[in-house]
Amino acid sequence: MASIPRTVADIFGDYCGRRRGFIDALTHDVDTFFAQCDSGTLFCEFGYSNVDEDNLCLYGYPDGSWEVTLPSHEVPPVIPDPAL
Repeated sequence: MASIPRTVADIFGDYCGRRRGFIDALTHDVDTFFAQCDSGTLFCEFGYSNVDEDNLCLYGYPDGSWEVTLPSHEVPPVIPDPAL
């Protein structure tokens, strides 16, 4: 796991790298991005099965790279109301 940025300069560098990853995915690598969003390509490549295509996320990393994959944690779509 990467170290946690501790200074303002580290945090800004982390932000800039992640931002560059998003921008590259959505502009320069748009064909690759859309190919990875295609459920057949992604699921065959990584071995996922029975996963809803709506759950895919684009992650930008501090080194400027990016990845389309499943969310790291699933959150329930609806939280039930508390019962008395």
